[in-house]
Amino acid sequence: SITASMDKENDKQINKKKNRNIIPGRLLLIDCYYHKQKIRIINVYTASNRAKKVQLFKKVNEIIKVGFNVILCGDFNTVTEETNGISATPFKISRESKLLAEICSNASLVDVYRTLHPNNICFTCSDINSKTRIDRTLLLPLTS
Repeated sequence: SITASMDKENDKQINKKKNRNIIPGRLLLIDCYYHKQKIRIINVYTASNRAKKVQLFKKVNEIIKVGFNVILCGDFNTVTEETNGISATPFKISRESKLLAEICSNASLVDVYRTLHPNNICFTCSDINSKTRIDRTLLLPLTS
Protein backbone atom coordinates (compact mmCIF):
# COMPACT_ATOMS: atom_id res chain seq x y z
CA SER A 1 0.00 0.00 0.00
CA ILE A 2 1.01 3.63 -0.40
CA THR A 3 0.99 4.25 3.36
CA ALA A 4 3.20 1.25 4.04
CA SER A 5 5.72 2.33 1.42
CA MET A 6 5.74 5.89 2.80
CA ASP A 7 6.36 4.52 6.30
CA LYS A 8 9.24 2.41 5.01
CA GLU A 9 10.69 5.46 3.28
CA ASN A 10 10.37 7.57 6.47
CA ASP A 11 11.95 4.77 8.52
CA LYS A 12 14.98 4.99 6.24
CA GLN A 13 15.15 8.76 6.77
CA ILE A 14 14.94 8.61 10.57
CA ASN A 15 18.05 7.26 12.23
CA LYS A 16 17.74 7.09 16.02
CA LYS A 17 21.10 7.58 17.71
CA LYS A 18 20.35 7.67 21.42
CA ASN A 19 17.53 7.85 23.89
CA ARG A 20 17.68 8.53 27.59
CA ASN A 21 15.18 8.60 30.39
CA ILE A 22 16.74 11.60 32.19
CA ILE A 23 14.19 11.79 35.03
CA PRO A 24 12.23 8.51 34.94
CA GLY A 25 8.64 9.09 33.91
CA ARG A 26 9.20 12.85 33.67
CA LEU A 27 11.94 13.74 31.18
CA LEU A 28 12.88 11.71 28.10
CA LEU A 29 15.09 12.62 25.17
CA ILE A 30 15.79 11.03 21.82
CA ASP A 31 18.58 12.13 19.48
CA CYS A 32 18.04 11.19 15.86
CA TYR A 33 18.73 12.20 12.29
CA TYR A 34 15.90 13.11 9.92
CA HIS A 35 16.78 14.03 6.34
CA LYS A 36 20.41 14.34 7.47
CA GLN A 37 19.44 16.91 10.12
CA LYS A 38 20.30 16.07 13.73
CA ILE A 39 17.29 16.55 16.00
CA ARG A 40 16.86 16.22 19.75
CA ILE A 41 13.28 15.44 20.77
CA ILE A 42 12.56 16.08 24.44
CA ASN A 43 9.31 15.08 26.14
CA VAL A 44 8.37 16.41 29.56
CA TYR A 45 5.71 15.49 32.06
CA THR A 46 6.18 18.01 34.83
CA ALA A 47 5.18 17.28 38.42
CA SER A 48 2.89 19.75 40.15
CA ASN A 49 5.40 20.09 43.01
CA ARG A 50 7.25 23.41 42.63
CA ALA A 51 10.68 22.16 43.68
CA LYS A 52 10.45 19.22 41.26
CA LYS A 53 9.32 21.57 38.47
CA VAL A 54 12.30 23.84 39.01
CA GLN A 55 14.64 20.82 39.05
CA LEU A 56 13.14 19.52 35.78
CA PHE A 57 13.25 22.94 34.08
CA LYS A 58 16.91 23.38 35.05
CA LYS A 59 17.68 19.97 33.56
CA VAL A 60 15.77 20.92 30.38
CA ASN A 61 17.89 24.05 30.18
CA GLU A 62 21.02 21.87 30.18
CA ILE A 63 19.86 19.38 27.56
CA ILE A 64 18.51 21.90 25.03
CA LYS A 65 21.95 23.48 24.66
CA VAL A 66 23.29 21.01 22.11
CA GLY A 67 23.93 23.11 19.01
CA PHE A 68 21.36 21.40 16.81
CA ASN A 69 17.61 21.24 16.22
CA VAL A 70 15.37 20.75 19.27
CA ILE A 71 11.72 19.81 19.67
CA LEU A 72 10.55 20.24 23.27
CA CYS A 73 7.03 19.08 24.01
CA GLY A 74 4.75 17.76 26.69
CA ASP A 75 2.86 18.67 29.83
CA PHE A 76 4.72 21.56 31.46
CA ASN A 77 2.05 21.92 34.18
CA THR A 78 2.90 25.63 34.23
CA VAL A 79 1.14 28.77 33.05
CA THR A 80 3.80 31.11 31.66
CA GLU A 81 1.52 33.99 30.62
CA GLU A 82 -1.62 35.36 32.19
CA THR A 83 -3.47 34.77 28.89
CA ASN A 84 -2.77 31.03 29.23
CA GLY A 85 -5.19 30.65 32.11
CA ILE A 86 -8.69 31.57 33.21
CA SER A 87 -9.81 31.19 36.79
CA ALA A 88 -12.05 32.83 39.38
CA THR A 89 -8.86 34.27 40.87
CA PRO A 90 -6.24 35.79 38.55
CA PHE A 91 -3.23 33.65 37.71
CA LYS A 92 0.03 34.82 39.20
CA ILE A 93 3.17 34.12 37.25
CA SER A 94 5.16 31.93 39.62
CA ARG A 95 8.91 31.57 40.02
CA GLU A 96 8.90 28.34 38.02
CA SER A 97 6.77 29.97 35.31
CA LYS A 98 9.31 32.76 34.99
CA LEU A 99 12.14 30.21 34.88
CA LEU A 100 10.47 28.26 32.05
CA ALA A 101 9.74 31.46 30.10
CA GLU A 102 13.36 32.60 30.56
CA ILE A 103 14.71 29.23 29.38
CA CYS A 104 12.51 29.32 26.28
CA SER A 105 13.45 32.92 25.51
CA ASN A 106 17.20 32.41 26.03
CA ALA A 107 17.18 29.30 23.83
CA SER A 108 15.03 31.01 21.14
CA LEU A 109 12.42 28.27 21.42
CA VAL A 110 9.29 29.00 19.39
CA ASP A 111 5.80 28.06 20.61
CA VAL A 112 4.33 26.22 17.62
CA TYR A 113 0.67 26.84 18.48
CA ARG A 114 1.22 30.52 19.26
CA THR A 115 3.13 30.95 15.98
CA LEU A 116 0.35 29.35 13.93
CA HIS A 117 -2.52 30.94 15.90
CA PRO A 118 -1.22 34.21 17.40
CA ASN A 119 -4.66 35.59 18.28
CA ASN A 120 -6.46 32.43 19.41
CA ILE A 121 -7.06 31.64 23.03
CA CYS A 122 -6.83 27.92 23.61
CA PHE A 123 -6.60 25.72 26.67
CA THR A 124 -5.24 22.20 27.08
CA CYS A 125 -6.52 21.50 30.58
CA SER A 126 -9.76 22.42 32.30
CA ASP A 127 -11.77 21.63 35.37
CA ILE A 128 -14.79 23.18 37.02
CA ASN A 129 -12.74 26.12 38.40
CA SER A 130 -10.18 26.95 35.73
CA LYS A 131 -8.83 26.51 32.22
CA THR A 132 -5.13 26.52 31.41
CA ARG A 133 -2.71 26.05 28.55
CA ILE A 134 -0.02 23.93 30.14
CA ASP A 135 0.79 21.53 27.29
CA ARG A 136 3.04 22.85 24.55
CA THR A 137 5.24 22.01 21.60
CA LEU A 138 8.29 24.27 21.32
CA LEU A 139 10.86 24.29 18.53
CA LEU A 140 14.34 25.59 18.13
CA PRO A 141 14.13 26.77 14.50
CA LEU A 142 15.74 24.27 12.17
CA THR A 143 19.16 25.05 10.84
CA SER A 144 20.23 24.35 7.29
